[in-house]
Parts: sequence; C-alpha cells; structure tokens
Amino acid sequence: MRRKRSERPKQDIIIEVNVKKLTRFLILLVMTALMILGGIRVVKSFMKVKYFEVTGISVYDHTEIVSASGIKRGDLLYALREEETEKRILSECPYLESVEVTPKFPNRLVIRVEGRSAQWYLELAGTKYALDGDFVVMEETLTTEGLTKLILPEVTSAMVGQVPVFGQSETEIKKTAEVLSVIRQTTFKSRLTAVNLASRWDIQLEVDGAFQILMGDMTDFEAKLKAVEAILAQDALAGYTSGQIVITKGTGGYTGAFSGT
Repeated sequence: MRRKRSERPKQDIIIEVNVKKLTRFLILLVMTALMILGGIRVVKSFMKVKYFEVTGISVYDHTEIVSASGIKRGDLLYALREEETEKRILSECPYLESVEVTPKFPNRLVIRVEGRSAQWYLELAGTKYALDGDFVVMEETLTTEGLTKLILPEVTSAMVGQVPVFGQSETEIKKTAEVLSVIRQTTFKSRLTAVNLASRWDIQLEVDGAFQILMGDMTDFEAKLKAVEAILAQDALAGYTSGQIVITKGTGGYTGAFSGT
C-alpha cells in the first residue's frame, strides 16, 4: 500500500500596514496634486491668444470668422467666455448653422463652424430675402439663382435669424407650416422653382421654372404630392417647354392631368 503524503499545515500570511506612514503619504500625494493643478491654473491665467484655428465648411473665410469673434491676438486665452463668443459669431455670420469655440493650451483658439445654405427666398416690399432649409431668414439678397421662390400669405415681417411673420390667424400659420413640412420631403424638391401658398385653398407649385402645378386646397396634400411625383417620374414633361398639371381626385385616388406646349 502507498502511504499518503502528509499534508503541510497552511500558514497565514500577515501583512503589517503602518497607518501613520500611509496617511502621511496620501496627504502628501493629494497636496502635490493640488499644487500641480494650482500651478496649471496660474500658468493658464497668463496664457494669451497667439493663433486662431478655424475648421469646418462655410461661405466665410478665416479672417471673417475671427473678426466676428471679437477676439484679438494678445487677449487672455482662458479668460474668454466661449458661449458669448459663439453667440457673437452667429450674430455676425447669418450663414452659419453652429459654432463651437474651444481654447487649446498653450495659446491657440479653435473655432469650429458649420455652415448653412440658402434654399428659399421671398419678396417683401420690393426686397428679396434668402431663407435656409428651415425657412429662417438669412439676409437680404439680390441673387436668387438656385433658390425656390416662396409665397406666403400676408407676410408682414422678415427679420434676419427669424422665420418670416405671416398669416392672419393661428390656423392659417399652422396649416401653412404643415404643408411646407410635407413639401420639404418630396423627391422633386430640387426641381421646385416656386411654391405659392398665398391661399391655402389654391396652392400652386412650379417645376423647372416652366411647369405650373395646380394642387387645389390642403386636403390630402401628401397624397397629391405623390401624384405629382408619379408624373415627374414617368418623364411626362419630356419634349415640352411649358405646361400645366392639374391634380384631381378620382375613384382610384389622386391623379394629374397634364397639358403642355
């Protein structure tokens, strides 16, 4: 018979910790960290703006954005109020969608911008105003090439940075906004050259600057736009230089009757 090996008794491992030394070490570590942070803050308080870095795509060049910020070389970098600077740039540069200002150690101010483009325009008292995709007024404009003309009911004001003031009632404003929201989603939006919403009972569109589309009132407007999309998808306008599409409702839904020249 084999004899079993005798098992050795387990020994407990005892680690002695000097609490006083550990406490002194932790206190020293915290104080050192605080001194380092304090030193960094002191150094930062003397850092001045030496370089400007502008990133992003917009119609404004580097100099225009820096000028709009109101910040100059030599200004204290970490004394700047980023939010106020961002608001100032947006106010001076209406073609910007967003701005982010960030100080970068040791002497660089980074300005990230995102531009927006004009998509619509409207006329008020003989003056043309460019609007972005959300129908916010960007500025007065003389050039309307590539923009869709927007005719709203009873426009009374067009202020930069705001949606035009229009309509005689809350209902009219709401219904018009609903129609605009649907129009923005159409597949032929890029071909629209005019949208006439002066009367919500007689809505008219213009495609390619030559073809007038009579939509009727706002009833089932999304379905009516689908009928227009179907006609345009079939190249029904090919060979014509101008014409008219009348959207009507039949037993099978909305269809468009085209007559052209």
